[in-house]
Amino acid sequence: MDKNLDLIPGDWDMSLWNQSLEKLPQHDRNLVLKEFISPLKEKYDFIILDVPPTLSTLVNNAVLASDYIVLVLQTQSSSYEGVLRTAQYLSQLRNDYDANFKLLGIVLYLVSKRANSDTSIADEARKTFGEAIFANSIYHRERVKRWANEGLTHKQNDVHDSRTHEMYTLFFKELLYRIGDEK
Repeated sequence: MDKNLDLIPGDWDMSLWNQSLEKLPQHDRNLVLKEFISPLKEKYDFIILDVPPTLSTLVNNAVLASDYIVLVLQTQSSSYEGVLRTAQYLSQLRNDYDANFKLLGIVLYLVSKRANSDTSIADEARKTFGEAIFANSIYHRERVKRWANEGLTHKQNDVHDSRTHEMYTLFFKELLYRIGDEK
């Protein structure tokens, strides 16, 4: 493990998050994670929260605890429609809580360069969202799918590991660039 990186993996118990907050007033239950994370902000340059693409108290907590948001758009019609609705929802959430998070952009995820539906959705997203779409996408690779199940690998002589790391490195460099532009 990297000495400059701490990971806290998600756990099945997170599915109980919504239930555990039921007794709190509606407004307060969306701010619990913000309170938990607040003391950690001085210790870390970045705290990255990865949440599922759903509307829930857990996701609301993650959004309201964040300074920046990146939406993930899998190049499928249902995901595109979901991102459109999520962008509207985030705007409403920002207003309801007088929150300061910024939407840094939308990353195209698991894009297949040769699939007509993928290129069509990517083109539509670029027309709709313009510069909000990250220039660097995450392309469909078996390594990406395997990492989700087995964890990251970085075998020095493995061309697939190297290409996949490079793809994510380019995305993260653009992400940091966008954060730098915001400050």
